[in-house]
Amino acid sequence: MDTMDGRREMKENITENQLDLLKKLNKELDSGAREQLQALIIQLEGELAQQRLEVSCETSESVTQLVNYDASFDGRDDELKLTYRNSSIVDANFKASNVLQSFERGEAQRDFKVYRPKRRISSEKVIALMKKDGFRPATPLELLEYYLRQLLQGVIVHWYLLVALGTVWLDRVACLILNPTCRSLLLHAFDRVWIEDCEFLAVRETKQA
Repeated sequence: MDTMDGRREMKENITENQLDLLKKLNKELDSGAREQLQALIIQLEGELAQQRLEVSCETSESVTQLVNYDASFDGRDDELKLTYRNSSIVDANFKASNVLQSFERGEAQRDFKVYRPKRRISSEKVIALMKKDGFRPATPLELLEYYLRQLLQGVIVHWYLLVALGTVWLDRVACLILNPTCRSLLLHAFDRVWIEDCEFLAVRETKQA
């Protein structure tokens, strides 16, 4: 087996204990070999961190429902049973989105899935998890359409914070606090580190039969 094949097999089967052994070996090598091994260790540490994240992240079952892209944010607070909505969450700021270039009018079927990383995480890492499964982050409009239909069906009981990372306005994204006493539509920074209780809505086009 050549060196490249050996490294590839090592990366595919790396474990925490093996990484510890590599770190100990690193101390015994000459400077040139040590530099190469240190680079490999850094790469493997990143891959292990991604593996741990994927294992810890829970996802809901995929739900298919119709989305009305002509819907407006205005006048829907009572329909959505919101006690508070940030005044900047309006059509002018959040209806225009690159991911919706083909679907800014009319209705379309979408698959929805909720991601629950259960650890502190960045927006970029959440999006990477979604993309690996063929999903993208939901837009605020899709979040409200999903929430309304789930609410009417009595599915939603309580989520701490449900986030839509699909449309960013002034480095802010929309999120729902779903508390029986205070259901609020808020804005939080895209580049923040999200806490363990946050959940993220993902969406994809439904597969054609």
